[in-house]
Amino acid sequence: MKTKKIIKLSISALVIAFAVFILFKKPENPNIVIFSLQEWLRFPSIEKTDNPSSTLKIATSSIEIKEDKNKALNQVVEMTNDIMQKEKDVDLIVFGEAALGLYYRKENPKAYQQSVAISIPGTETNILSDLAKKKNVFLAVGVIENANDNIYNSLIVFNNNGEIIAKHRKIFLHQYDVLNGIAAAKEQVDTCSIKNFKVGLAICADANTHFLVNSYKENKVDVLLYPVASKMPFILGTTKYWPFSKSYNAWIVAANRYGVENGEDYPGDIFISDKNGRIHQQSKGSGYIVTTIQK
Repeated sequence: MKTKKIIKLSISALVIAFAVFILFKKPENPNIVIFSLQEWLRFPSIEKTDNPSSTLKIATSSIEIKEDKNKALNQVVEMTNDIMQKEKDVDLIVFGEAALGLYYRKENPKAYQQSVAISIPGTETNILSDLAKKKNVFLAVGVIENANDNIYNSLIVFNNNGEIIAKHRKIFLHQYDVLNGIAAAKEQVDTCSIKNFKVGLAICADANTHFLVNSYKENKVDVLLYPVASKMPFILGTTKYWPFSKSYNAWIVAANRYGVENGEDYPGDIFISDKNGRIHQQSKGSGYIVTTIQK
């Protein structure tokens, strides 16, 4: 019995050691921010604001993967309607990276991304604009954008009057973006104002770059919108801590996707973390979470 127990503990230790190595190994690109294991294992206090002057109620989502653009768009509409029916005073709803289709399809990836790419403005943005106005809510949606003979991995934000008030194009591309034929955007800072909160925009790996960390911190954003198409570090479920929030000195709102795509599992990790990095709400699967932030 003791021998079996020792073997199990040894295997568990090896698994943890390997996971830590993968998670914390030095990235090849020096532009990426990395944290020590000690930093990831911090347990910060929850951010509290005495006598807040402003509040913002945010819902962030993970929707099931759909290959068809129209079906994916319908999911965005349906989830928005569902959230606003159950949480009538939500101010902002955030959807994940490239929410209107697959993030990557092995078969003819460039042709596929061209097929789901949208014009801004265009038919799809008109639908989202009408939705935001009808529901009196701000919407942030990740899309593949068709512009100037290029396609971009973009994030667009609509105000509650249906107007596009901000757009961010992905700067730091994943290998899937490259295979998809996505054009890298120039380094830029994209912000907007939502109910007295200064909001910054980033897409997945963009948020890990020194450029955006430094730029948004200098611009004193209150909230960072963080749509992704990825798995989150396993340690997040234990520590309830996201160190990038502390680096940005901002709340971070992560939206994602759920399901299996090309044999790759997307568990639908979403969270909202405060300026100290403490995660207030966290979930997996298809659905949404809601948090009210203050300042």
